[in-house]
Amino acid sequence: MSLDTDREAAETAVEPAPRGEFDGHRRAKAKKAKKVKKAETETVDSEPADNSHSSSGSRFAAVLAAGRQVPAAVRNLAVRLCQEARERPKRTRRIGVLVLLGLVLVTGLFAYQARQYQLAGEARAQALTAAKDSVTELLTYNHRTIDRQAADTEKLLTGKFKDDYLAQVRDVVTKSAKDTQVAIQTAVVNGSVVSSKPDHVVLLLFVNQQTTTKASTDPILTASRVRVTLEHQDRKWLVSALEPV
Repeated sequence: MSLDTDREAAETAVEPAPRGEFDGHRRAKAKKAKKVKKAETETVDSEPADNSHSSSGSRFAAVLAAGRQVPAAVRNLAVRLCQEARERPKRTRRIGVLVLLGLVLVTGLFAYQARQYQLAGEARAQALTAAKDSVTELLTYNHRTIDRQAADTEKLLTGKFKDDYLAQVRDVVTKSAKDTQVAIQTAVVNGSVVSSKPDHVVLLLFVNQQTTTKASTDPILTASRVRVTLEHQDRKWLVSALEPV
């Protein structure tokens, strides 16, 4: 009798629980797990982030908050510095353009000066040659050719000196040359440039002259210096002044 009772009790103990009771227990356990997960999530969200971006954002927000209390002069300085930083590329371009223009101007100036120097050098050489030829012809004459002297030398002269020289030859030199039967042979032995421009040159010439007259047939040698000024006109160098030195 007791064995049968014990077997029934054991079978009752291991008999599965009803289905409704098991589902209720499972739902309670899932609900409790959901509450635990929610609590953990809230804890994580409440902790400060430790990445650099969030930290930088927090510091930037703090700076902005503090900036409201910064004096106006400091804020203005900060604004100006920011504007200068933004305008720096434009300023750099402007400086570059100015430097380039300066180089172009300097190069042009050097080129102009070099060209002027070249022209002045050419003028000196051409004027010196023209002066030697012209002075030789102007100061060489004799009583037989004096009547043609004015016509032959007129083409070599310019300006007021032209009128003065021709008048001197006609009014003074012609009569004196015929009376004394003079003959003068002139040679330019040396010369140098005193000053020069592309169209204006002043020279110093060293001149030797041999003179004979009716009274003295033996040549008389004289040396002198003359200062000659020439002007460049119509592609020719013309004498505009001649005076003894």
